[in-house]
Amino acid sequence: MKRTLIVAAVAAAVLAGPATAAYYTPEELAKINLFRQMDLETGALTTQISMVNSSPGGSSGGDIRYIIDGGGSQWQRDWYNQPLTPWNDPKDGPQNDHSVSLLIEMNASKAIGSITQYFDLYNGEVPRLYRILGSNDLEGGWSDLTGWREGNTENAGGRTITTAINGSYQYLQFEYIGIPVHSQNADAGTERDLFYLREIVATPMAGSQIETTSGYTLTPVIYTASLQPGADPLIAAHNGVSGNSSLGWKDPPGNVTNGNPLSFLRPSDHNDGWFVLSLNDLHRLAGFAVGTYNSAWNDILIQYTDEDIFAEDWDDSNWKFAYEQKTALTSTFGMRFFFDEETGESTTIDARYLRISTTKGNGTVCDFELYAVPIPEPMTMSLLALGGLALLRRRK
Repeated sequence: MKRTLIVAAVAAAVLAGPATAAYYTPEELAKINLFRQMDLETGALTTQISMVNSSPGGSSGGDIRYIIDGGGSQWQRDWYNQPLTPWNDPKDGPQNDHSVSLLIEMNASKAIGSITQYFDLYNGEVPRLYRILGSNDLEGGWSDLTGWREGNTENAGGRTITTAINGSYQYLQFEYIGIPVHSQNADAGTERDLFYLREIVATPMAGSQIETTSGYTLTPVIYTASLQPGADPLIAAHNGVSGNSSLGWKDPPGNVTNGNPLSFLRPSDHNDGWFVLSLNDLHRLAGFAVGTYNSAWNDILIQYTDEDIFAEDWDDSNWKFAYEQKTALTSTFGMRFFFDEETGESTTIDARYLRISTTKGNGTVCDFELYAVPIPEPMTMSLLALGGLALLRRRK
């Protein structure tokens, strides 16, 4: 069953130009990751990250862009056998006070409700201390949004730290100091500090205006919408999950659509894996990106259809071509659908279902991000226009 459009537009917005409508409720749009936005004209992702300060004597591992790629690949900062220093309470023993600061730059000021940081506790640690700074003018200085906080207290021993922000900022700086005392070896004069950060996610402030035409990835929004009564299941079909790799996937395909950068999807070793993603209503496709978990799939094929109802017995003749890449994917770039590099032109693709497949049984993807714009159907547009004209008549 198709979801009902939530209409909040006036007639002028409907009658002018390619029309869009609000398919999603504020609760569903609240799942958007503000760091994952694509320029719909160029296909470029709009958020940048860099390391701006670090204690000497260490080394970095992994692409720093992994921290905002939507996936679970970690970026790490290592200090090998660096001296430990005393901390506030002598009973805690020596601590590692090495520091690192990261700068995230967005394309505009955004109303941020909260920020969640995902760490890797299998190989590294949460920070002993952290704070988040915000700014809308790098020349004008920074506002301390959190003060210094103890990472091990904030996340209660888990792998994530969620911090309320409730403010509008274009630039964010994350500052980290050391690792908690329980990670230190009391018998050692020096320790190896492993700081592993997998992902940082920013979600909108309550009541903020989120436009579905702004180029944010809609996958977590569509996932949340799919949980509502009457909605299509997000994963309409797939060719099986088996722990012994005898079917298409080793893991449930929904792992790449749930907005969790630490869940993942691996193809089987023997069979081609595919799954069908239901968009529930018609969307105009712009591009996609993947977030990886250390290594990505070695190829991908994306097909689409604008049919109203999906049938599990469809064969290849029911699907149209949208994108194919026969080399290893990277989680640090966005890709445009059906883009001709020679002419610089893209083909318009309107879809209700996507079929995503890979033919080589290795690699791991944590997140499949769809960048698209919901579009109303002709009958809905007519109803919107009539409703808008009625509003105009009432005002006269």
